[in-house]
Amino acid sequence: MYESTSTTSKSQNSKHCSSLPSFLFPGSVLLYCEVEFVPQNIKCEYNYDQIANSQVEERNLIRELFMDRTLTDFVIKIGDVKINVHRCILAQNSSVFLTMFEQTDMIEAKNGELEITDSSPECFQALIEYFYLGQISSNILENNVDDLYAIAHKYEVHSLMDKCEIIMASSIDETNFARRCSYSQLYNLIAIEKACIKYIVASRKNFLDSNEWKEFKTKNKDFANHLMELALKTG
Repeated sequence: MYESTSTTSKSQNSKHCSSLPSFLFPGSVLLYCEVEFVPQNIKCEYNYDQIANSQVEERNLIRELFMDRTLTDFVIKIGDVKINVHRCILAQNSSVFLTMFEQTDMIEAKNGELEITDSSPECFQALIEYFYLGQISSNILENNVDDLYAIAHKYEVHSLMDKCEIIMASSIDETNFARRCSYSQLYNLIAIEKACIKYIVASRKNFLDSNEWKEFKTKNKDFANHLMELALKTG
């Protein structure tokens, strides 16, 4: 039996019990419930300005950590370059780093150091900047977009992958066509493949006679035929 915490309610319930009809069977369970009504027209109010200010303050604190590198507890080595970072920031932004730090038997987690051999210092520094600040300077992003996508893919930084994919798809020319096509195959980037097809359609008069296309077709015969087939359908 549920009992009310209110003395008044308890006494009232006792009166009700004494006046219950005699046809209640022995062993019956009597339940008392308290119901609280909330009118439907009452709405919860949120202070969106306060929430926004809180987010700005949080980002400013992280920015200070990035600028001062206070209490860093991990080192990333790229050749002769060392980047001091915070494990919590790496783990927050990358599931790969999170898994690394959770597995305490990994050499990197034990030594507090990770050596990078497949990225330039500038590119990886840009990735770290993105972790702390949520953005990368447009100049660095555009000049390193292919390499940044590769490193973002490796460490599963999906938001940065999306940014890089948009830039790669919107900046195709004959000098980077082959590499963008390679990325579309390697990482299954449908948007990049479609952008390459659009480039062929838009620039076919000059591009299909260029040395870049001839070289690409020689090295990637099947994929070149695939692109041309789709380009003809599109055009």
